[in-house]
Amino acid sequence: MIEFCYILSDLEPFQRKPTGSALCTFIQRYKANILYRQSFSNLVPVRYLEAIESDPSALKLYREEQRLIQEGPQAMGDNRLQDLEGEMSDNPTLQPLLERRQNTLNVVPSDFHSLASVSKLTQGPESDLILIDWMKYHDYFLITGYNVTKQEICILELIPHCKVVQVEEWVTTHLKVDGKLLPKTLESADIFKQLYPLVRAIAGSCKKEDLLVFSPSQELHSIPLHALPYANEEDRPIIDFHPIVYTPSNLILKECILRVLESSTAPPSTASLFGRWGSESVDSEKQEQSISTSLQDISTQLSTVNITSTIISASSLTHKAFSSNMSDCDILHFHTHVNETGVKQHLQLEPDVSSSIPSSSTVHRSLNPFVHLRQNRPNNTYNLQDAFATQIRAKLVVMMGCRSGQQHISSSEDALGLISAFFAAGASSIVATLWQFETGDASKFSGFFYKEMFAGAKVNETGLDGGGKKDGRLIDVAGAFRKAVQEMRACQKTVCRRKRTLEERLGCHVDDEQGVPYHWASFVLWGSWVMRGVGIREGGENVFEGVREEVLGEGSGMLTDDKGKAGEIANSNNACKAQ
Repeated sequence: MIEFCYILSDLEPFQRKPTGSALCTFIQRYKANILYRQSFSNLVPVRYLEAIESDPSALKLYREEQRLIQEGPQAMGDNRLQDLEGEMSDNPTLQPLLERRQNTLNVVPSDFHSLASVSKLTQGPESDLILIDWMKYHDYFLITGYNVTKQEICILELIPHCKVVQVEEWVTTHLKVDGKLLPKTLESADIFKQLYPLVRAIAGSCKKEDLLVFSPSQELHSIPLHALPYANEEDRPIIDFHPIVYTPSNLILKECILRVLESSTAPPSTASLFGRWGSESVDSEKQEQSISTSLQDISTQLSTVNITSTIISASSLTHKAFSSNMSDCDILHFHTHVNETGVKQHLQLEPDVSSSIPSSSTVHRSLNPFVHLRQNRPNNTYNLQDAFATQIRAKLVVMMGCRSGQQHISSSEDALGLISAFFAAGASSIVATLWQFETGDASKFSGFFYKEMFAGAKVNETGLDGGGKKDGRLIDVAGAFRKAVQEMRACQKTVCRRKRTLEERLGCHVDDEQGVPYHWASFVLWGSWVMRGVGIREGGENVFEGVREEVLGEGSGMLTDDKGKAGEIANSNNACKAQ
């Protein structure tokens, strides 16, 4: 039994347990519950929120729940949230809301076992899938690791040598500075040595090439954990040794995988590419050339695998054009300015004098934290309310905008930003950035990323790669992301690219500028590590049909509509609501 509250004396009993499953299970349940109670509350149908607001008893219980959520893990650990939910379940007005959440309440590590089979399709049979969670605990962070493939706890530690306050100070010193100062504050990998204790347990708990899933906590959301040193303070970054993907919670990770498996059998065929450089920028001409060239290069790369691209940029990139061209594409890529963070985060677009933005209804404003974002919004921005209200077909969203990956993290671990919004809209894999960067870096990364993404699209007759280990009909997004980050750091001399491997180029002719974390560590991959491939031949669906049935067969109760899209997930402890 676990009476949480996270007091230090509780940790030793957890560590002495053979499996350590109690603490790991609690963290999984806590993150899943918080994210689906609060961040995605706007997905509750308006009629439910209106009913709650018109029922004084229901409104009182709902607001008390939101107050307890803000207290953080303690309110769940001492059962106050669970007790309150008992009262809420007796209220007929609140029952529809609770039914939408019921699938998250009993999540346990075993709910993710089937994901190991998906991992092996892209990473190979020798690679393990490991879920790594951090959780803030008073003045410290806890780290847990669950080896999904072996179905065992592999990490369970308190991190005493890198306190929360030290992490906060690091973020303030190196990241929360004026954008012009970032190249200086992030000029050396030595700055990550101070944070090494946060990841110290990883190298000794897994083998190289295992797929790692990082689920951060609090200020760790701002840190490129994949850039921290691996086996010791002097080592190269973790991503040199492992493919890595981030997730707000592992329940959302599974939902992203489910979206991939449940998507249409047709391979990706269309992409919308958006670009804006802004006349207000000092170097607008340079930005225009870089972004325009980047979008054209991406379009050319996609055309080689029969993906048709639509490029909308410059003065054409209005709110209306953006909204109308993003919903029905398979890949969504934008290279434009992202301003602000948290609830104010938005994409900067071009003014559209012919369009008007409808005002928000005053109904249920007190219950929905996102409603007010539409009020008096300029028509040259695309903000969180817009994104949360959008349904997209694209499983891959690439946001090449400054700080597009920064989110506001509340004391209760609730994450709010464009990443959360696009997950809610339907995305499975999201590439974003942690800080303000140079346009040329984003263009360079995009070129490497898309090249690696579709390098195996032309599969051989067996559908496998040259080594016969991986299925060419599935795209290893995490592998492509990893190679793109490494290419950003590797030697680019023509003779070296012709004669040396990527691993060799990481150590040859690397000047100081090339290895600067400012240029490469900002890029982060969130969500699914896999995407449907573009080389599917007739009968190719059978390659992972068994895995698909295994994932969906864990009592998920997923239903699909006539078009094969994810519908209602009912009677499940293993998956969340497919939006």
